[in-house]
Amino acid sequence: MHPKLREAHDAQWRKFVHPENNLAYDIEIADPSQLPTEEEVRASIPNCAGWGTHMEDCCLTAGFVLDGLVAAHRVTGQEEWAGKARRIFQGLVSLGTVSRTRGFVARGFAPGRKDIYPNSSADQYTSFVFGLWSYARSPIATAPERETAARLLADVAELVNSFGHDVPREDMQPSIYGDTNAINAARA
Repeated sequence: MHPKLREAHDAQWRKFVHPENNLAYDIEIADPSQLPTEEEVRASIPNCAGWGTHMEDCCLTAGFVLDGLVAAHRVTGQEEWAGKARRIFQGLVSLGTVSRTRGFVARGFAPGRKDIYPNSSADQYTSFVFGLWSYARSPIATAPERETAARLLADVAELVNSFGHDVPREDMQPSIYGDTNAINAARA
């Protein structure tokens, strides 16, 4: 790997992937006060998707990071990439199981907590599905991990199908940017 690529990867991993929950954030979390409180999340402050909170795209980022780690392992065979892929897979699993609504995929949550904003979106689901699919097809995944991925993918398909091919909010209301039929690069 080119030294500058390695440097960038190491910085991304060190600064933006939280070791407690294996989620990728768009800021380095040095202090929990950088993120909204549980009360703010429950009240949908600043909005129902958590936009502007630095935890609104954990899922979006993680799915693509996971595919990159799977590719790095495929090319190099190095265990480092497999280990990191397993961690990101665990983070995605947590996003797909944290909700009380089966098949709902949360955008993200704060380290040490499980409270989530009620709105997800088609782009979050796109990355979630892509990441799980990529990982499950790789030699890194164990049989139980493949079963977990298959169950989560089936849950997502059933939920989206039951909601008229749209991504609903956790409370089963229409979501913002949930239309899976809007064909563009951000939709699967």
